[in-house]
Amino acid sequence: MCPQNMWERLTEGLWIKSMSPFDHKLLDIRMAGSYSESIQVSLAEEFFLYRVIFLVLGILIMVLASWLSESLIFYYSGAMANRRFLVALMVLFQGMKLLPTGPKSSFAIILYSCFLCI
Repeated sequence: MCPQNMWERLTEGLWIKSMSPFDHKLLDIRMAGSYSESIQVSLAEEFFLYRVIFLVLGILIMVLASWLSESLIFYYSGAMANRRFLVALMVLFQGMKLLPTGPKSSFAIILYSCFLCI
């Protein structure tokens, strides 16, 4: 059913892959030889602490929204952080266009981000 370029092989008898809970996957198994072998399929949902931290931070920001909207320090620091981030992105983009490998080199992104020291 799947296109040939979508097939993945087992390594040491296991196929472990993480995927988004919003992604749709089709599990199509093709076995060479006899069909008398048994196959075990299991799904495991992992717990990620950073998701809980982001949830708590989001709730905290929502609770403090009325106070933050009146804070001059919050507006100033937010604007400065956005400016720094956008300038860094512009420098990265312009610098990557000058590379002989073109803008698709991941090494160039790492190199430029190390030089920016943000």
